[in-house]
Amino acid sequence: MWTRNGAIAGGHTIRDAEPKYGLCVLGVVHPGRILTKGGARPGDVLFLTKPLGTGIVCTAAMRDVASSADLAAAIANRQLALGRVVLFAVVPDLLDYLRAAYRPAAETSYDEQFDAVRNAPLLILDDLGTQSSTPWAQEKLYQVINYRYNARLATVITTSASLDEIEPRISSRLVDPRISMVINITAPDYRGDKSCNPGTAKNTLRRLKKNQWGRE
Repeated sequence: MWTRNGAIAGGHTIRDAEPKYGLCVLGVVHPGRILTKGGARPGDVLFLTKPLGTGIVCTAAMRDVASSADLAAAIANRQLALGRVVLFAVVPDLLDYLRAAYRPAAETSYDEQFDAVRNAPLLILDDLGTQSSTPWAQEKLYQVINYRYNARLATVITTSASLDEIEPRISSRLVDPRISMVINITAPDYRGDKSCNPGTAKNTLRRLKKNQWGRE
């Protein structure tokens, strides 16, 4: 507010399980130029003056109808829309991507690919815990997460596993209260719920996957 020459006057307190923040803007307008939201009738034209998306997803999450993948996709799409580089990968696919660098015909070296993953401005790892629990896979994941933890690089991780089921060296870095936030999502899996309509989530993920490595 201060950087925009604004002032806060008055306010009220709400006791709730979730933090809330909102502002009411006051000003002066000519009586003949006032537009109100009252009196709307079927057939009237509705103008939407801001992008929609993250608010819808957040509301869905609060009502337990948005999955962790929905939220991860919303975060990635928002950052891509702002022109930022995002690396979004399902964990088993990411490990396959790294393994492929060992092939003689690989276009880039393993070190180049691994460095791109470790240093991505925003890394989103989906479905941690679904990968094969080989020593190599566990070590690579630890190296990536530990590096980003020490470098304080933005990382989003989704998992259906409990923290107790995740390798301790990794889980300890996911729960550090100084830099991490754990959000429990209780939304049902739409794949097993016929009442859910996954179309929106699928379309969001489909658009995201076109830009999976942060480029068109």
